[in-house]
Amino acid sequence: MIRRLVSTRFQLTAGLVGILMLAWAATPLMRLRGDEDQLARTHRVELAESLALGCSAVIQANGNAGLQGLLDQLVARNSKLVSAAVRNAGDRVTARSGPHPGKSGLAQGSLVRSEAGFPVHFQKVPLFSRGKPSGQIEICTVPTEHELRSGISRFLYSTRLELFLASTCFVLFFIYLGFMLRQLNPSKTVPSRVRTALNSLTE
Repeated sequence: MIRRLVSTRFQLTAGLVGILMLAWAATPLMRLRGDEDQLARTHRVELAESLALGCSAVIQANGNAGLQGLLDQLVARNSKLVSAAVRNAGDRVTARSGPHPGKSGLAQGSLVRSEAGFPVHFQKVPLFSRGKPSGQIEICTVPTEHELRSGISRFLYSTRLELFLASTCFVLFFIYLGFMLRQLNPSKTVPSRVRTALNSLTE
């Protein structure tokens, strides 16, 4: 029933688009394209770990002195880093730079509001001094566009490239197949006089 309602041209076009999208869906498995959110998460972890090592070294050498200057330089030089703060073992902020959230106990990897009111991604890493826990380094980074969206908006954003490819290729394949099927029409390969004779015999 469906085949009768849908033309052969439409079926061929849908099949070609389906094959294309299957091949596209396999590209992440072959590491042919990156994941924006995964790259952002990797960068945040590396940044937080580097900050933790730097702050731990400063604390071991000079105590809390010098932490403020270190945080100010890091926030100023990293465009993705919105704020940073060092919280000691007593849950007191000993140094901070940028509009860092004032609340303590924020969940790791959560989307929170900065002191200025805009959303940021929260990350924290424990600090150690002479092998003992001495607090934690907290950083807030710029969230990705995908993290700022929710519901159908997030789905449409995450699949925007797939939707563009599917719709564009469907139109192009449909036009191309229409042209090719007209060229491959068997009736066009039969000379007009032969076609006339066959029509006369049929009648």
